[in-house]
Amino acid sequence: MESTGKANKKDMADGPPKEAKMPISEALLEYHQQIKENSVERYMFQIKKLREKNQKYQERNQRLKEEQNWQIKSLLKELSEEKSDGSPVVTREDVEEAMKEKWKFERDKEKNLKDMRVQISNAEKSFLQKLGEKEYWEEYKNVGSLQHAKLIASLQNDIKKVKDNAHRMSEQYKLTLEDAKKRINRETLFQLDQRKEWSTQNAIKYIDRSNYREIWENDWLKKEPASSFRNVFRQSLINRAEGLYYLKALLPLAPPHQLGRSPPGPLSLLETTAWLALSGLLDFGGRSRGIKVGSHSREADLKFTM
Repeated sequence: MESTGKANKKDMADGPPKEAKMPISEALLEYHQQIKENSVERYMFQIKKLREKNQKYQERNQRLKEEQNWQIKSLLKELSEEKSDGSPVVTREDVEEAMKEKWKFERDKEKNLKDMRVQISNAEKSFLQKLGEKEYWEEYKNVGSLQHAKLIASLQNDIKKVKDNAHRMSEQYKLTLEDAKKRINRETLFQLDQRKEWSTQNAIKYIDRSNYREIWENDWLKKEPASSFRNVFRQSLINRAEGLYYLKALLPLAPPHQLGRSPPGPLSLLETTAWLALSGLLDFGGRSRGIKVGSHSREADLKFTM
């Protein structure tokens, strides 16, 4: 295992130098690889420590075994000497107790060795797992990262296209919404005008005679001031004409060839109009009205139109 780890470290050291600047994906892979390498080195160091500890335990056990044999020999020697000197003899219970202690020591030693073997096995499995992960990430760095980079670029292009399409669709929907609002406003105004016209027609159609007379009277009242003004103006013209006729009767008559050409003396525009009407040269048009002035049998037809 140590030779494999050293070989991997040597291969990594002999590899191509890193670039000053690398993409984010490669930097991330390098970071993961460094973490795995640190984990492998840490496990290798633990395995090495466990092996050293196992070696120490074995040496200690060997030393204890030698000491045990030496002590047993010394005890046997002492026993033989005590026997020769008449000392108390060691009983069977003492021997069994010593054997139990020895057996317990051996059992603990075997248990410790078994635990150490289990730890070494687990460390080797973890080392193999980390080594496999390291190989996987190295393969991904060399092959899989390029494929994923192409896939990421393709997905980014797709996202950009989707965003552009969404922007164009939103603009189109805005224009369509504005057109729809304008069309709805036009339709609404048209419907309102049409409904107003229909309501007016229906109101006129189903109105009773009393309401119709009120409406007619209201319309007549609106038109009456204009009609009164026209009547007053006509009466004013008639009065002016009568006054001018009397004035003509009192003033010396003009020669027959000058009748109807110009009124006698300076007159106003209204008097001139009345003079021309009396002379028969100006026709106002409209309804004829006969006027008898004084005792003369002459009738002046004045036609007024307002």
